Amino acid sequence: MRWATIRKDAPPRTAPNLGDYDEECAGFSWSEARAWLEGLPGGRGLNIAHEAVDRHAASTRAAAVALRCVARDGSVTRVTYADLSRSTARFANVLRALGIGHGDRVVTLLGRCAEPAACGRSMGSSRPFLRVRRPRRRARPTEPWASDC
Repeated sequence: MRWATIRKDAPPRTAPNLGDYDEECAGFSWSEARAWLEGLPGGRGLNIAHEAVDRHAASTRAAAVALRCVARDGSVTRVTYADLSRSTARFANVLRALGIGHGDRVVTLLGRCAEPAACGRSMGSSRPFLRVRRPRRRARPTEPWASDC
């Protein structure tokens, strides 16, 4: 299904990352997009967590802000690439210590703040805009279920 383009009355305050969608699609090349990515060390393939966080945490961008979270009360939390990399490594180590490994299913219900980003990156996050009405059912009722709610 093709959706109508949203048109705004006022010009954007900053230049958009994507100008004309159809033009970008026509000029898109997978091989060019792949060339922008670093890949895992040792040529072990691609990993979105490495591309989005780890390569920046290991570079001169380590102190740059990766996430800026604005709470309901207006307070702002800034998380650098280095902070995010450390937090996700800590969470991954907790999962590993609990015996959770590659391919195991983990279900979380977390709010929108910096901490869930670390958890999501460690586990391979699902889309935050999906609202699961019955998460226990989504996790499969025949599998063990743990909750701290």
